[in-house]
Amino acid sequence: MRRPPCDCSLGSQTTPPMQPFDPQAFEKTLGGKPIRLYTLRSKDLTVTVHNYGCVIVQLLFKGKDLVLGYDTIDKYITSEEKYFSAVVGPVCNRICPPTATIDGQVHTFKDHLMILHGDALLTCHVWDVVESSAEHVTMRTSFTNALNFPGKVDYEVKFSVAGSVFRLEINAVSDKATILNCTSHPYFNFGDANILNHTLQINAEQYLEVDDNCVSCRYAPVKGTPFDFTAPKKIGQDLDLSNEQLRIGVGYDHNMCVTPNTEQVVLSYADVTMRITSNQPGIQFYNGGCLTTKDKCHQGKYGVTYGPKQGVCLETQHYPNTCNEPTFPQIHVKAGDKYVNWTEFAFE
Repeated sequence: MRRPPCDCSLGSQTTPPMQPFDPQAFEKTLGGKPIRLYTLRSKDLTVTVHNYGCVIVQLLFKGKDLVLGYDTIDKYITSEEKYFSAVVGPVCNRICPPTATIDGQVHTFKDHLMILHGDALLTCHVWDVVESSAEHVTMRTSFTNALNFPGKVDYEVKFSVAGSVFRLEINAVSDKATILNCTSHPYFNFGDANILNHTLQINAEQYLEVDDNCVSCRYAPVKGTPFDFTAPKKIGQDLDLSNEQLRIGVGYDHNMCVTPNTEQVVLSYADVTMRITSNQPGIQFYNGGCLTTKDKCHQGKYGVTYGPKQGVCLETQHYPNTCNEPTFPQIHVKAGDKYVNWTEFAFE
């Protein structure tokens, strides 16, 4: 399944002026549940989230907003780009074909070629806020046998700030054996018209090649390819090279095989550096090659129109399509076992 052609121009503002959000523009009741903003502050960071899809609306550091997004809740609800800085699951990324064998039983999740990001189950949903303070907020929800993923699954997302570190933790427990692979989907841009001049380092010796449907299918070494970010280089440095994997992904849209519980990624531009540490074995590196809809661009915050390659996603997760690739680390979770994905973003 190819993405639509990317025909929107890149945004023109390099450092959009910081304008305060109107809290009322994010207040809404949907399905009988209230939606509102929650702002976390530390000495160095200000992070604003809302409880529709556990979205990161704003991440302020050194006077810059480092994530793309919208300025009203209605845009998040109606946009074709559902996953802007939202939590996705029960299983993020692609499962193709959309089936899995769990405890000896075959489960089909969608009558289609594939299922992407859990069909927005956790994203297009109002979460319950159960605890909040000046430095953290906790949101919860649950689903039972949703999309034919077995079990009653209780989900919890925790956001917190301390000093210059933003931490995001996704927890889940199911009452039946199931599969889980959740993540968060922020688009980062540290202040340029696009992310091509951002410097990136990924501590990965291997990545996963994709087929013509952009589905991960096999291991490949990064050495000698455009996917070698073991030494820092600009994201755009090799994008114009003739490479079949770059063609399929409209640039980079690939899982990088990293080591859990280590510093996995360093992203820098101008005077901002971000270091990512996570307990996950994979990073989905997406350069926003098709950050557009078929007929219009995204009108984002601060009057900026978003176009291709204006944001980069670095999503901590298990490998995509593990249900169909037995050599990949598996995502089966036993009844009663706790699933945890934690990620720390350290800024300097």
